[in-house]
Amino acid sequence: MLLLAGLAGLAGGLAEMLRPIPRRPRPPVPPRPRPAIPVRVGVVLGGGAVRGFAHIGVLRVLEENGIPIDCIVGTSVGSLIGAAYAARPDAALLERDGLRLDRGDFLDYTLSGLSWGPLKGTKLERLVEWLTGGGPIENFPIPFAAVATDLRTGERVILDRGPAGRAVRASSAMPGLIHPCRVDGRLLADGALVENLPVKVAGLMGAEVTLAVSVSPDLKQTPLRGALDVLHQALAILGRELTTRQPEAEVTIVPAVGHIATLDFRHKREAVAAGKAAALAALPQIRAALVGAAASLGRPWPEEQAVPSVPTLPPSPA
Repeated sequence: MLLLAGLAGLAGGLAEMLRPIPRRPRPPVPPRPRPAIPVRVGVVLGGGAVRGFAHIGVLRVLEENGIPIDCIVGTSVGSLIGAAYAARPDAALLERDGLRLDRGDFLDYTLSGLSWGPLKGTKLERLVEWLTGGGPIENFPIPFAAVATDLRTGERVILDRGPAGRAVRASSAMPGLIHPCRVDGRLLADGALVENLPVKVAGLMGAEVTLAVSVSPDLKQTPLRGALDVLHQALAILGRELTTRQPEAEVTIVPAVGHIATLDFRHKREAVAAGKAAALAALPQIRAALVGAAASLGRPWPEEQAVPSVPTLPPSPA
C-alpha cells in the first residue's frame, strides 16, 4: 500500500516537485520593540500538517495586539511556522510568504528508501532554511525549539541549536510518510509521538505564561481510505491522549480547522483566517492570564498595555 501511495504521489506531483524554491536573498527584518508586559510569554504550536497554517493567523493577532512572544516551541508543522517566525518576527510577512506556498514547496516524493515512506524530507529542510535566512537556531531573535522523538529510545528530543531546517525536518518526519532524520547520531521522527503540544518545554525555556495553539484533526470527520489515512488517524488519537496527560497551558487556542485534511493545501487561506478568529476570541482570556501572572509575581501591570477585546486586523494579503 505504501508503495502504491508513493507511486501515485510521484506521478501526480512530478510537476510540483520540479518547481524550485525561491532563492532570492531575504532582507533582514528590523527588530521589533518588545511590548512592556512584565511576564515572559511562551507560544507553543502543535502539529497538524496543513491545519498548521492557522498558526500564522494566531501569530498575526498576537503581534498586532501587543502580546509579546519571548520563546516559541513547535512540533511538526508547529516547528515549521515557529522557526520561520522566530527567525524573522514579522507576522504579516510570514502570512504573505505562507499563502504563496503549495504542495510542491514541501513534498519530495521518492522511490529511494521507500520502506521509510514516500517522502524524503530534503525539500522541507531547504524550504525552512530559505524561510529563516539560513542562520542557526541559537541566533534567532526569538528563542526557539523544535520537538522530535528518538525512534530508538522513545525519548523527547529538544532541538534548540544548529540548522533550523534539519530540526524542523526531524520534528515533522511523520512515520510512514516522511523519512526519519539523523541528528547528532540519533534517528529522529515526528515530535507528536511524544508531545504534540509541548507546553512543558516552553516552561523549561523560561515562559511564565504559555499560550498553546492546537490544530489537531476532528477524528470523526477524517476520511479513512487506506493505510496512510489509518496511520494518520492513529497518530492523531495518540496525540490527543498524550495531550490530556501533559501540563496545560494558561490559554489554549483551538482554531476551527479540524475538518481540513492533512495535506489539503486548498484550505490554507481558510486555516489562516480560522487562526485569526480563534486568537481574537481568546484575547480577553490572554489578557487575564497575563495580568494574573504579573500580580502573582508581584510585578506592576502597565495600564498603557491593555489588550483590546475586539481589535481589528488589516485584510490578508492577496
